[in-house]
Parts: sequence; C-alpha cells; structure tokens
Amino acid sequence: MEQTLIAKQLVAMMVEKRKHHARPDPMRDLLIWAEREWGGMTLEDVGQKHSITRERVRQIHTSVGGFVKNFMKEVEAE
Repeated sequence: MEQTLIAKQLVAMMVEKRKHHARPDPMRDLLIWAEREWGGMTLEDVGQKHSITRERVRQIHTSVGGFVKNFMKEVEAE
C-alpha cells in the first residue's frame, strides 16, 4: 500500500516536471516509456496503441528515459 502511494506521488511529480518540456501530454509520454521499459511491448505494439510510428515511440522512449534517470537522481539527492 505504501509503495503504491509513493509510486503515485513520484509519477505525479514527474508529470508536473515534464509539463515544462514542450510536450502537450506528459502522462502519455511516461506511459509510452513504461510500456516499453516495464511492459515489454514492442515498438510496433506501442505505436499501434497510441496511433504513432515505431520511430516516434523510440524517440519518446529515449527522451523520457533520460528524463526519468535525471529526475530520480534529483529525488535521491533531496
């Protein structure tokens, strides 16, 4: 229960911070990253689900992956 609450808080913090990047829907980008990173979905599967190309999925995954890595470093430093 406590881990779920912590995870929800971290996601909310990431979405808020990600809003400052020029993307209109930061939650979608985080979802796409999670589907690839933890869900084991292929580029094709994620692309079809979100109506985007495999290349766009790859770009989002790379961008958000760097963002998440930096975000977690900041959280750990606090």
